[in-house]
Amino acid sequence: MEGEDHDQRLLGFLGLVVFGRALTNVLQNLRTFDEQAFDEWYGPWREEMEGDELCRFFYVLRSQLLKGITPLIATVLASTGASSDKEIGDLSLVEQRLPKTHRGETIGADLKLVDLCRPYVEYLAELSESAIPVILEVQAHFETSEAGQRFRVQQAESGLQRFKEWQARFEASEAQRPQPPE
Repeated sequence: MEGEDHDQRLLGFLGLVVFGRALTNVLQNLRTFDEQAFDEWYGPWREEMEGDELCRFFYVLRSQLLKGITPLIATVLASTGASSDKEIGDLSLVEQRLPKTHRGETIGADLKLVDLCRPYVEYLAELSESAIPVILEVQAHFETSEAGQRFRVQQAESGLQRFKEWQARFEASEAQRPQPPE
């Protein structure tokens, strides 16, 4: 989201939009292993995200992107005058209402998109860190389950198969290599 390259700024912003929702989707998959523990942990987070302007903003934007609705994003290419609050490379969404609050706090009136991204990234980091106990519980449950045992066997068989394929390619390339004169 920051730097001189306009394309990198745009890709950084769009990447964050998609990543945030992907993260919550991944975390929601934990529910299949222990619904009660997951619901106790995630319930308050879900309620907060549903009622939070900043989280809803990113959720709606991500939904639009995935449905092929391209948001109109402007990039400042030139900025003159002492009163200009825009810097070259700043991104702004055209015809899009920006959120004014996050977690009940006002986040500003004339924010740049990067100013919206920072608190969202911090929020996602807090959400992820809070998931660690649930993830560890799911991992422990999975490792001792029959499905976990099957998974480990499949991983070992897959790894062995990949090694055999690599070994065959290596031996084939060695056979094609010119041999030094004897």
